Amino acid sequence: MNESEAVVGAHEDRPSRECGGISMARCRARRRRGDLPDLRLRGTCSGACTAARASRTGHVAAAMRHHGLITILQPDIVDATLARYADALGDSAPVYRNHVLRGLNYQALLLGHEPPAESVLAWVVHDLGVWTAETFDYLDPSARLADDLTADFAATDLDAVHRMVLEHHKVRSHPDRLTDTFRRADLVDVSKGLIRHGITRDDVRGIVETFPYLGFHRWLAKGLSGYAAKHPAAPAPMLRW
Repeated sequence: MNESEAVVGAHEDRPSRECGGISMARCRARRRRGDLPDLRLRGTCSGACTAARASRTGHVAAAMRHHGLITILQPDIVDATLARYADALGDSAPVYRNHVLRGLNYQALLLGHEPPAESVLAWVVHDLGVWTAETFDYLDPSARLADDLTADFAATDLDAVHRMVLEHHKVRSHPDRLTDTFRRADLVDVSKGLIRHGITRDDVRGIVETFPYLGFHRWLAKGLSGYAAKHPAAPAPMLRW
């Protein structure tokens, strides 16, 4: 047994139904390694965690904290959609993918329930314009990418998707709760958990263990500084007051 499979608390040795009866610790380790890509949660984890509803995108239930554990949300539609942009993303594909999934799980914790399909779609496209439009003035290009994807995500409120994307770097709070939790979740990830908005350190750690940074913050600092050097009059066009 390697370190990632070590027992974390007595309940981690109990069998986990969603992983075919293996221990909770092994179940979590397999999820981190990606060995359970089609995992669906049903019932309970032998009393150790609370299973939530299957998402409208047809995959794992939302992140919920119970007895110190989190259940990770990892919809298949995220990987399926990002695969369409593999050429544009290039080597950044796993970096961006993990940022998307960390943000989605942070938003689930901030909401206290599974984010809707509109949130999943917004997370997938929210920064994609950096690569598809090759600019850090990327909010409008990113938002437009959602227009042709609503059916794939079963998202019915395109305005909500656009609002989350366009306002996710808003400095002040947003009156719409879905938009504001999206904004806050992104800030949790960009700050590496220094700003958590009530999310626990353990929850941040668990999500980052599942979806590692992979140099996300180094890439972000390099990209932003490069853009600012070329556009000193408007170094951060994505910010909104």
